[in-house]
Amino acid sequence: MQNPKKINDPKIVMAVLAGAIALSLLFSWLIMAVYVKHDTNAMVRKLAGFFPVAKVGSETISFSDYLVARDAIETFLKSEAVQQAGGGQTMDATMEKNAYERLIHEAAVRDMAKKKSVAMTDDEVLKMYQGYVEMASSTVPDVSKYLKDTFNWTEAEYREAVVKPQLLEEKLANSYGSTTDDYAKYDEELNKRVADSDVKRYLRF
Repeated sequence: MQNPKKINDPKIVMAVLAGAIALSLLFSWLIMAVYVKHDTNAMVRKLAGFFPVAKVGSETISFSDYLVARDAIETFLKSEAVQQAGGGQTMDATMEKNAYERLIHEAAVRDMAKKKSVAMTDDEVLKMYQGYVEMASSTVPDVSKYLKDTFNWTEAEYREAVVKPQLLEEKLANSYGSTTDDYAKYDEELNKRVADSDVKRYLRF
């Protein structure tokens, strides 16, 4: 059996070395762009789903998840509804951190719900959403347009980002009981879960 030939051509060796260095630099740049600067440029967005930014038990939050929440707030602040109400606010680090912590809160709810076998169906999500639409019908005749203009979301995206987390949290809270003490116990356990040592936060603010 012949030994594999060694690559002795200096040009090939240099090209391989240069490629390895370029990949290393790109990876370092991406790490800085995601975890420190929270960049929102096109390249970072394309790769955002590959970067975990937090972990709660078996629940992982990606940078893509964070960008969806962040972008919705930024769109809301620029929306006509906010401008007519006086506007003036722009996206800042506090709002970004609040969006991030909200995602961790929701992941903690999902983790706890899984352990308590609390689940929901698509029909339940749709029913809750339709209830919201009915309540808003007098002031928001075109819900689809309102969601697009205010959050840059479709109705399906709104149900996924807002209605599903709300419904799951409501069902989880109800699984503890219906008294004030029951809800207090739920809040206490949820707060403990969010602060637990196994909750990993990778973004820096």
